[in-house]
Amino acid sequence: MGAEDALYLGLDLSTQSLDAVAVDIRRPLENIWELTVEFDRDLPQFHTHRGHHRDERTGAATAPTFMFVAALDLLLERLRQNSFPFGRVRAVAVAAQQHGSVYWQRVLRLDRDDVFADPRKSLQELLRAPVNSFSVLDGPIWADASTTRQCRQLEAEFPGGAAGLALVTGSRAYERYTAAQVIRLAQERPDAFQCTRRIQVLSAFMTSLLAGRFCDEDVADASGTQWMDIRTVSPRWHPQSLLATERAAGVARAAVRDRLALQPVLTNTVAADHLAPYYCHRYGFSRTDCCVVTGTGDNPSSAAGLALQLGDLCVSLGTSDTAFGRCANATPQLEAHVFRSPLDRYAFLPILVFANGSLLREAVRGADATWEDFEACLQRTPPGNHGVLGIYARVDEILPRLPAGTVQLVRAEPVSSSEEDKAASQKKRRPLPPPRLLPYDQAAAPPHDVLVRAVVEQRALAIAHHGRKIGLQIPPRQILVTGGASQSPGIRQVLADTLGAPVAVLDTDGSDASGAGNSAVRGAAFRAAYVALRRDAAGDSSVIGDDMSAWMRAIGAVRYRVVATPDPAAHAYLRDVMVPAYGELEKSLQESIAATTDAKSVTRSDG
Repeated sequence: MGAEDALYLGLDLSTQSLDAVAVDIRRPLENIWELTVEFDRDLPQFHTHRGHHRDERTGAATAPTFMFVAALDLLLERLRQNSFPFGRVRAVAVAAQQHGSVYWQRVLRLDRDDVFADPRKSLQELLRAPVNSFSVLDGPIWADASTTRQCRQLEAEFPGGAAGLALVTGSRAYERYTAAQVIRLAQERPDAFQCTRRIQVLSAFMTSLLAGRFCDEDVADASGTQWMDIRTVSPRWHPQSLLATERAAGVARAAVRDRLALQPVLTNTVAADHLAPYYCHRYGFSRTDCCVVTGTGDNPSSAAGLALQLGDLCVSLGTSDTAFGRCANATPQLEAHVFRSPLDRYAFLPILVFANGSLLREAVRGADATWEDFEACLQRTPPGNHGVLGIYARVDEILPRLPAGTVQLVRAEPVSSSEEDKAASQKKRRPLPPPRLLPYDQAAAPPHDVLVRAVVEQRALAIAHHGRKIGLQIPPRQILVTGGASQSPGIRQVLADTLGAPVAVLDTDGSDASGAGNSAVRGAAFRAAYVALRRDAAGDSSVIGDDMSAWMRAIGAVRYRVVATPDPAAHAYLRDVMVPAYGELEKSLQESIAATTDAKSVTRSDG
């Protein structure tokens, strides 16, 4: 196979599906092959809803590990049935939902030509016999909210508590992070923990399946475990964080450390291994020319697929909403997260994660309404919503921490200021006084138009408020939007007006209605190409360069289409009145919830 015929395969293990895209860098805007396996539809034997199982009583969210194995089996088999040219694939890379974890009780060995990797058997068969490969059959995923107690235990064991943990690992303890999940496993299922030989995040798990042996986490996805020191240039697990985890879990010193990879690795410089011989025999991949690239999380992979530049902001609007950017510096906070960048040796990827995404927008739209109706509501209301803003949480919110069912609607009234004060504020010499928050008249339900805009602006205001604190550039150079809701012209305009920058979509072939495609899976495919070509160049940066984003732009792999530009007057009002008002509303809500919690604690102790 000549390099001119090469294909590069990207896989994305998302919450609800496993997607595959193959690209040819001679036609970089096209997806040469595309295929999707939907978990609920194509693998009904696992009985998932939206790709996972949820226990409403405990908040636990899990997914069957063997479902992911079965999805890879089915995807490769469907590619074969469609005469996919496996022999042309020179590299494969994986993106995966972040924070999900897998617990192996058996060493993975598919990287040999022997009976343990019989190509006549499916992956499921190989991993179920002679004994089951996994000590935990249903592993936790990002949506899990059942480990609050374990989070507080971890923070109590770490020097400096939550703030100290955030400074070192990029986040305070969060329920979905691997550390809290491992503590709960050791506490509640000690036998399963003792049987576990290797703990992996999902991107490393999928990469391991392809390489046929255990592979390491990359720096971006390892940042979501609570164990990696984000401050060091050379990636490493932080000893004190591991020790705090082991103490909180009640296990021996090094019991967690010994179940991890030696250390995380840098994403865009490392090929994990050659593809396991099993896939070459079963499907016809090249035995000598196909490598497996170190996997990463879906958000870091989207940063790659969008060719994110320093100062850009990506907003992904899906089941959950996220906002992240590529930054030279970042400031960890008690809320939000800082990851290491998958694109730079020295940079960071601050990320804001909001649990209330598409399901909240669907609920506010109404069961009997259409998205066209939703769009019309936005068109009928002005930017800033006449000062009306709200915070709604249909499910437990992550940022800020709010319980499900939270509903708060207020009206912001700016405090009148002199022209001198306004001029000084614009020059950043002194801030304007925060606006007053007035109760919204609850005697009658708010008009539906007002409610819809309040929910949409809530997300944009939260990004502006929290993004600046954690190190994201606000206003950004440009806003790149992805996800289902990125198709909405009204939502695009709200983001542009609130954040003060043009909104663009990734235009793959000019026909995609969203203009976005799946940036995570394309990011995986182009990471595969980039690492393979760097390998061919023996690391000579003069051949391909050290900046993957610059390389993608140079070969024409990304084309942006501007879909919204900010209105200066709207941006000024949202920036000076509504963003500060949102911060005040968030603060008052959290204080109220904390006071209620303290009162309940006192009542219980008195009783």
